[in-house]
Amino acid sequence: MQRLTQPKNILDMPSLKIMDGHMGQNYFWILPVRCPNYSSFLSMEVEECHREEISVEDTFVEHCLKDFFLRHFDSSLPYNRRRQETLDGPDPEHPVFEWYLVHNFYTPDSILSMVREIRWYAGCLGKARRIRDIPSAVQPEIRCFAQALPDLWNARQSEFVRFYLDFADRLENMLRQSTDWPLIGIMGP
Repeated sequence: MQRLTQPKNILDMPSLKIMDGHMGQNYFWILPVRCPNYSSFLSMEVEECHREEISVEDTFVEHCLKDFFLRHFDSSLPYNRRRQETLDGPDPEHPVFEWYLVHNFYTPDSILSMVREIRWYAGCLGKARRIRDIPSAVQPEIRCFAQALPDLWNARQSEFVRFYLDFADRLENMLRQSTDWPLIGIMGP
């Protein structure tokens, strides 16, 4: 996988935050969308519901969320397939998650599945009292962080758990508040 930003050590990450609204520069944008023109899916042709938008810094996506985004990305979803064709991607039959300035489309069902997995993941992290209790399913960066600096991990463990639970709550709330929007778009900086 290509790096989203200059590689940063997870230890250097500032306080984990999810921002309301549209933040510029190095943020991923997550918001309800609809595609009134099925013939093209460039970002300017996608209607966006900015009142429910959240932004997450790309460093947090890289270290904390990318695996969830990739696992729940549906390459068979017609919107993702058509988007890939519009971009003249290498293989329009098998779209991939696009990291920069292009919507990646998710259905409410795929977002709810992601929410369930994130909550399970947060629960596993929250229950881990010792480093060896961290399940192998956790992302490698977090496991390495915990093993390399156990004292710092103990200080930040609850912050990671809160971040994941807050992210899951915000996604669920976004779905509740935007039932007339058929998709959620995730777009990188």
